[in-house]
Amino acid sequence: MRIIAVDPDVIPLYSIVEIKAGETTFTAIALDTGSAIQGEIIDLLVTDKETAYTWGRRKVKVRVVEWSQNVRQFGINRKVSVGIAE
Repeated sequence: MRIIAVDPDVIPLYSIVEIKAGETTFTAIALDTGSAIQGEIIDLLVTDKETAYTWGRRKVKVRVVEWSQNVRQFGINRKVSVGIAE
């Protein structure tokens, strides 16, 4: 499972998401945030700088597969299918 940084107001931390980028689909867990990660933007953790440059910036489709326990615990009930931009 991959790791992504998210805006927790859009995708709560510890949520499991499915990411579709072109013909590639994979699952990831939201484990990080960052000052540049605001709104419908995610950041995918990769192993090295070369992989980051190869992946680049792209539009992907994100579907929340499992909301974090914190969302259930506090009674937040949101359904989101986010198109993450660049």
